[in-house]
Amino acid sequence: MTNSVNIALLQSRAVLRLAGADRFSFLQNLISQDLKLVEGEKPIFTALLTPQGKYLFDFFVLPEGEDYLLDVEAGRSDELVKLLTRYRLRANTTVSPALEFSVYAIWGGTFSHPAAFVDPRLAALGQRLLAKNIQTNADEAAYAEHRYELGVAEGSHEISVGHASLAEVNFDALNGVSFEKGCYMGQELTARMHYRGLVKKRYLPFRFEGLPPRKLGLILHNGFEVGEIKVVGQEHGLGLFHLEATQPFLKGEMLIHDGTTYEISMPDYLKEAI
Repeated sequence: MTNSVNIALLQSRAVLRLAGADRFSFLQNLISQDLKLVEGEKPIFTALLTPQGKYLFDFFVLPEGEDYLLDVEAGRSDELVKLLTRYRLRANTTVSPALEFSVYAIWGGTFSHPAAFVDPRLAALGQRLLAKNIQTNADEAAYAEHRYELGVAEGSHEISVGHASLAEVNFDALNGVSFEKGCYMGQELTARMHYRGLVKKRYLPFRFEGLPPRKLGLILHNGFEVGEIKVVGQEHGLGLFHLEATQPFLKGEMLIHDGTTYEISMPDYLKEAI
């Protein structure tokens, strides 16, 4: 480890264990990414949707022996366990807390640990690690700021449960969706928005100057809605912006709303995806 490496314990995350002979077919039929990648020993980032194709949960899936480890939002882990148990029906699977693991984020350099892996969403995010008793030198707020600067949202405190589409939160650009795998719950809307170019709004990062945004909500310019603030950090935040209305501000024009100046950007990975 070099001095530039940041390591933070993510207390907002928890780990679940999915076990049983039917674990692959059970989870493959539910999630947006292709679980075959995990069978090839590659961690994935994925989402679980409503039947109407709206966001419910996002999580990581990692192989561990004959089981899968799910890196999930801690505050909703019990809710996810109940939902997976309800969907299980007669499948030979079990899902339970894996309390022997904590979740760590590593960025700003490479951390040498056999269980550390590059974040499958975006290499610039750094690494993740499921382990225990790792020495840290940063806090979760610093990691969140790093995520916001890169335009990456996660969890129900940043994404509207039951309302957001995967394209709106850029999961299609962050390796969270497979358009080649078979059917999964909510696939129809996700595929239709992708192939028909129906995405009119996207999460974009912004940096703010002056007064911090006093509240989450709509951003207006000349009386017209440009976007909606979703989460704010120390200097950066994320908003759901109308792509057409945001074009002048992506070309360098500053957006001023309610005493705050916003500098909106579109990350390169998103430019390539759309």
